[in-house]
Amino acid sequence: MNNLLIRIDAQKVLIFALIYYGFSIYFDILFYDITSIHIFLNRAPDYYPSTLYFYSWIIPTIFSLVSIFILSAFEPKEIIIENSNLHNDVSIFIPIGYAIYFFILLIILPSADNRAAVFLSINEDFVLISWLLPIVIWTNCFSILVEKTKLRVFLAFFLILLVSLTLVDRSYLLMGVMALLFRVKRLNLFLLIFLTIIGFIVVTYWKVVLFWLVFGVDLEASLVNVQPGLARFEAITSQSIFVNCIEFGHCKAIDFGTFVESTLGRIAPSFIYQSDIPTTQIRYITEFFPQIANKGGGLGYSLVAEFALVMGNLAGPWMLSIYIVTLLIIIRLSKSPFISFIFAVYFLRFLRVDFGTGIKAIFVFGFLSLLLYYVMPYLVILLRSVLRTKSNA
Repeated sequence: MNNLLIRIDAQKVLIFALIYYGFSIYFDILFYDITSIHIFLNRAPDYYPSTLYFYSWIIPTIFSLVSIFILSAFEPKEIIIENSNLHNDVSIFIPIGYAIYFFILLIILPSADNRAAVFLSINEDFVLISWLLPIVIWTNCFSILVEKTKLRVFLAFFLILLVSLTLVDRSYLLMGVMALLFRVKRLNLFLLIFLTIIGFIVVTYWKVVLFWLVFGVDLEASLVNVQPGLARFEAITSQSIFVNCIEFGHCKAIDFGTFVESTLGRIAPSFIYQSDIPTTQIRYITEFFPQIANKGGGLGYSLVAEFALVMGNLAGPWMLSIYIVTLLIIIRLSKSPFISFIFAVYFLRFLRVDFGTGIKAIFVFGFLSLLLYYVMPYLVILLRSVLRTKSNA
């Protein structure tokens, strides 16, 4: 029976992401003509992924599988982390998170016409909220990982669920679910398969139902437009740039220096370094889909395509493989479940965003949140000590 138990870790998330985003296109074309979707610049009813497409995904996938197998022999024992909160109260980030949620629900959401307007208002009008929101999501995920009481785990996950439903943000929900899976550590194979099927169904109709509930979008019309296959999981949008740029040749090669400067400008704090060159993801959508860009929307991107445009069609997949292997080595050297969780979240999303955006959105906020999660209990104790001293005086 133990042979049927599957350990949930960052490495398995990586392999899932590579297979899912890389090879789902082969599944999709069995159901319908994917190039009829407006995000493809060419209309090719008989389109089938080329050998170059297969090569670009099979190289990093094989490299990752081999590296995981080799590194598994050197896997250090995971340390047991006790509840990192040094006080008996509910983690400070849980009430802060609920306060931010009700602020968004009562102040921002009523004046927004759609999901894009909500995020635009948060980013432009409430800068503090735009920084605190991802931090409280991360820290509540950390609470799910290590909190000892079921009540705290429930409060942390329920907050993530509420934010996900209200903002129609699937990434937050996936983070919360993944944190629960990491807490459980091992799942029965059949239960995991069942949960995966349920997850696919939920993800397929997630936005359709929530856009109807939150923003009043016509439910019947939305259900009619739901595509078969995996396209509704947005894997297909991540393939559009590869097909448009690499297969159909619509994009120019990206100069390596321009790529580096744009990436540094994206990752580094603006007061330290700020590049005038937008990210490759922004440049792509601005050039080919200006109407979507002007509305504040976006499309899935492809890190595989970006490496091919920067390093070349043949060298790109090998350079991406080296990058992935480097990350796998870091995971093996780390004994913290927090670090493994941060990398797992990164692996779940890094293939459909550009290089700089992926690092900033995941690693910067993830490790900043982890630092705050460790530091805040000490600050709370210090503040209480100061207040107690003043009251006694």
